[in-house]
Amino acid sequence: MPLGLLNCNEAKTEGIIEISQYQHKLVPGNNTDTVIRMLSVGDLLTVERQQNAQEDMRDSATPSSRLEGLIPALADFHSYGNFMEVIWHLLYSAASAMDIGTLFQARNFLNARAVPGSPMKNINACEELLFKYADALLIAAFDHYCKTHNVKDKGDDKLNQELMGKILDDLVNSYVIPEIPKDDETAKSAYKCPYCKCSFKRMKSLQTHIKSHSVKKCSLKDDGVLNYSRNALALCYIAKNFVDARKHGDGERILRLYKFMLLYYKVDGRTKYAYQTLHLLSQVSFLLPPALAHELKWNRFVNTKGGLDKNVELDRHLEHQNKYVKLDLARYQGKITEKSLARCSRSYSKIEKILNSIDNEISVVQPSGRHTEVDLTADVKLLGDQYKMANLFRFTEGRHHTRFPGFPKNYPVTLDVFKFKKWVLKKMKEFQELNIYKSDDIVVKN
Repeated sequence: MPLGLLNCNEAKTEGIIEISQYQHKLVPGNNTDTVIRMLSVGDLLTVERQQNAQEDMRDSATPSSRLEGLIPALADFHSYGNFMEVIWHLLYSAASAMDIGTLFQARNFLNARAVPGSPMKNINACEELLFKYADALLIAAFDHYCKTHNVKDKGDDKLNQELMGKILDDLVNSYVIPEIPKDDETAKSAYKCPYCKCSFKRMKSLQTHIKSHSVKKCSLKDDGVLNYSRNALALCYIAKNFVDARKHGDGERILRLYKFMLLYYKVDGRTKYAYQTLHLLSQVSFLLPPALAHELKWNRFVNTKGGLDKNVELDRHLEHQNKYVKLDLARYQGKITEKSLARCSRSYSKIEKILNSIDNEISVVQPSGRHTEVDLTADVKLLGDQYKMANLFRFTEGRHHTRFPGFPKNYPVTLDVFKFKKWVLKKMKEFQELNIYKSDDIVVKN
């Protein structure tokens, strides 16, 4: 049900407070002593600003004036988009155009010109490229596994099925899950110089250091190309798993994947998304009562088409609605009033029903609006054949991509475990001190 638009700027303190007060009018028990709490789901900036608004109002006299009926919670679409940004930052670089096996080289090989440098500018094009790239890497990994383990057809369907189960299990453990370094210098060895024993936390620092080598020394006994490929498979299949879980409305799997994404947010220095992801996991685990925690876990999607795999994120659906409302408001040529805002935003769904009814009567078929799924087989096969010839998954000592020298074996392991644990415990205590979790009529699970 459309609630209308407000002429407020949520980036300003007075604006987000006014928005939150308007939302709170819809909370059951508003302006009474007992407020029934409701989830207020949004992207990172909206959640962060609403939390700040609640803290600004925490000294008010009543629960409603303190905005205690709203519990801000992180939505999935912008979080997924930001995780795609992490993948692009770790794997995508125009300087790696000639390095077979890199994401940018795959983009050029497939002539995917719609793919931008930032995934949020065209997330569908980036997602399509990433999934082709992941499948091509998997083909190369499967080919290498079969050759090294001398896999042959058993001649019996049942035996072949059992064999395939074992192969897939080994494939995931050997290729998709990156190898964990055996040394203890995890936090200090994010990027190792391939010509000496120096290590750096940032890629730029390593590149500057490599330029100082006038004569290349003996390379370390490591394979940067293999490390890159394994990390790429892990990142790609977290993204693919996230999309599959979203399509099927699997909130439990989404939250499980957030635990992996949290590590990558921290590794990539995305502090705010790491903070809000940890807050979301804490809400489900111990901050919220069981009923609200259950709602937050499973009520994260909307399905307007029907079908088992037609679910979309709540904030993605809202972005689609905003697009049509903005098109309607564009007719006013900048002369927008409170009255026109309310009329356009609240009438959107009714106008859509009328138009759909007319289309049905005159047998006009409208496109579903869903991103068209094209057959990726040909592109994946071509890219996979190139990767098999390049032997990406065969260990070759001293090999590395030009743009990604000294690539780590496993990115999350480059975190300082003790600092990360200290940060998690500190933030959990901060969450418990938030006013919305300290009220008398909300139960905190132990």
